[in-house]
Amino acid sequence: MAEITTRAVRVLDVPRTDMASFFEMPESDQVRVYYLFGAETDDQRIQCYIGRTHATR
Repeated sequence: MAEITTRAVRVLDVPRTDMASFFEMPESDQVRVYYLFGAETDDQRIQCYIGRTHATR
């Protein structure tokens, strides 16, 4: 957990194989930031997409 000014931020590392278990946790209903890593580009760099979800409740 990290303190950022007036907020407490939690970081959870959830492998794709554990997503079903994660969605059973209460934390899964909160706003989340996620990273998707993909194939290398022509110049050998790995692509990364950064997304944000909204709370579901």
